This record gives sequence, structure tokens and C-alpha cells, in this order.
Amino acid sequence: IIASLTKLDYENGQLTFNADCRVTVGESAVKLAEIIKKKISFPVNESSIDEPHYVSPDSYLVKTLESVYTECTGITDAPYPLDAMTYAHLKNDAVIFGGVKCGDNSCNAHSDDECYNLDTLVLAAKMFAKAMIEICK
Repeated sequence: IIASLTKLDYENGQLTFNADCRVTVGESAVKLAEIIKKKISFPVNESSIDEPHYVSPDSYLVKTLESVYTECTGITDAPYPLDAMTYAHLKNDAVIFGGVKCGDNSCNAHSDDECYNLDTLVLAAKMFAKAMIEICK
């Protein structure tokens, strides 16, 4: 479970906070919310809770993306779940498909001096194009 406080406001005698809490598949977001509410000494009103998003590795989409990744990179890693919060969770059969070649240490995203290796960026563009062609056949 990953949790972080993303917003804290106090206005007109009311404390409002947002927490970004991510749970892995098999865990319950509702259960986590209940645990958090028990630990807080004041009333809590929930606004939204999203359960973990999961698409089977055996789905057409995942198998196609896995094949494209292997063909373009020569790497045969199996797909793996991430706790990243992306727009993929808004559509039942959507997944994230990275533009990073695993293990090449070329990406320094979301860090100081954020950068991206140009060769990896070009490879990612090729993978995305090939993936779209394969999926839309």
C-alpha cells in the first residue's frame, strides 16, 4: 500500500484533506479507507474510493503489447502490475504501456534533473506506433 497526503485545507472551521492511497490487486481500497478512518480522531466524509484496476495478462491487449515490446526491445520480461495511478483505470480493459526500456536506466522521470534518453524515446515511439497498428488490425 502506498499512501500520501496530497492536499490539506482549513477553511471556515472545516479541515479538508485528500490522500492518495494505492492498493494492489487483491487488496481492498474500501478496507483501507475504514482502517484510516479508525485511526483519525475526527469525523471523515469520503468523496471517492477507487478499487485496484486489473487486466488479465492473458487478455488480447496485454498479449499484443507484450509481443510488441519483445519484438522491439528483444527483452522477454513478463508484464507486471504497477501501483501507478493513470487514466487506464477509467476503462475496464485499458492498461499502461511504458515508453521506458526496462533496465536501461535512461529515464529519470519525476526526479531532480528529469530527463529522457533520446534513443529510448525514439524506440518508445516505434513501439507505440506498432502497438496501435497491431491492436487496430
